[in-house]
Amino acid sequence: MARLTPGKQKGLQRVSDSRGVIAAAAMDQRGSLRKAIARELLPPVGPLVGALLGLFLVEFLRHGKDAQKAWSAVKGYATGCGLSVVVRLGIAVTMILIWGAWVALASFLVHG
Repeated sequence: MARLTPGKQKGLQRVSDSRGVIAAAAMDQRGSLRKAIARELLPPVGPLVGALLGLFLVEFLRHGKDAQKAWSAVKGYATGCGLSVVVRLGIAVTMILIWGAWVALASFLVHG
């Protein structure tokens, strides 16, 4: 086993707690953390952003290159899509609650 120099030993003591556990985070300087986060975040968000940009481009050309009208159309579309997601989520939660009540009632009727 190699001996530690006094400087390295002092450095290890600085980054460790009273039990000797090292309390440091190693960061890869090549951006792998950023890439890992982007890999997890981009799949659900990337297509949505792409669809909205595509819609803006189509509306921009359809409205005679009027960015204000195109942006208004995109906002309306995005609001409608967002509300439909909220409504679908509400329906799903309601269905799960009804199923749970049905299972609880069936269990109560069978087991008394």
